[in-house]
Amino acid sequence: MLTLCDNVVEILRLEDSLVEVPLPCRVYGDIHGQLLDLLEFFNAFSWPDKRRGDIFSMNYVFLGDFVDRGMYSCDVVSLLFSFILYPSKVFLVRGNHEDRMMNLNFGFHADCHQKFGQDGEDTWQRINDVFEFLPMQLSWRRLSCASTGA
Repeated sequence: MLTLCDNVVEILRLEDSLVEVPLPCRVYGDIHGQLLDLLEFFNAFSWPDKRRGDIFSMNYVFLGDFVDRGMYSCDVVSLLFSFILYPSKVFLVRGNHEDRMMNLNFGFHADCHQKFGQDGEDTWQRINDVFEFLPMQLSWRRLSCASTGA
């Protein structure tokens, strides 16, 4: 998890705080550690993946509040961070639960300690370090006819 965080930060470091998202896109928000719900959405509407999904024709936006409340906050973060392998296709936007003081009290901190044991505190800190690099806003960009080949 720490290696994943380091790799994600290197990608996010290159982005602006305002991210321009090309259309079309799928938008997911307020996941709150509900991994099973997120997987159901992917099964119903497609995965941001090249083997089972539509990552080459669709962009994905995840509108913050990835953690807290649900039982799988660490798993959701791991999955979303791994999608950064497609940095021009998947966009993570920081929500109010991607804040140390917020997720300290609403479940994410405890989930890190439960899942990572003695490394839980370091993992929680490192993930929150990554959260600080997430953009806080986005804008939409429609592809022009010239760029779509139409």
